[in-house]
Amino acid sequence: MTIFTFGNAGGVGGAAFTDPTGQITRIDISYGAYINQFNTVRYDGSASSHGTVAGAQVASFFLNFNEVLVAIEGKLSTNEDGGPYVASIKFTAKDGAGNSRSSGEFGTTAFQATYKFEAPYYRIPGGPYPVTYSLGQIIGFTGRSGSYLDAIGIQIQVPDAPNA
Repeated sequence: MTIFTFGNAGGVGGAAFTDPTGQITRIDISYGAYINQFNTVRYDGSASSHGTVAGAQVASFFLNFNEVLVAIEGKLSTNEDGGPYVASIKFTAKDGAGNSRSSGEFGTTAFQATYKFEAPYYRIPGGPYPVTYSLGQIIGFTGRSGSYLDAIGIQIQVPDAPNA
């Protein structure tokens, strides 16, 4: 397996972070006008937390045992004390059969820019329902955080190509 890092989307404030990698089972978000706290829990029980100010709302996205995280997307915005900050985030998971499930969008809808990071996939055409298979999964996050989540990026694990 090979790991690639993509990103960051957002600002340059706060301190840089790179999470340990592993299969993600839960993501907890605290948010208001921005993503205030961003916490991930991995299959092995380890966890990472970023951001220091508690938001007015809290939400969680749980991945089922047969799902992997394949995409994140959202919006970036600024305020009177700087930024840009991550203003919203949405998660997409896929199961082994290629079925997708997405969270709602956590955070604000006021924004100045959008971002999207997605694991690679391929599509098998045919019939009225083409089949899409994920070639990788998001196994960690990179970014910057201080009081808020200033920037976000992803670490993707993809299978190595078979020997010819």
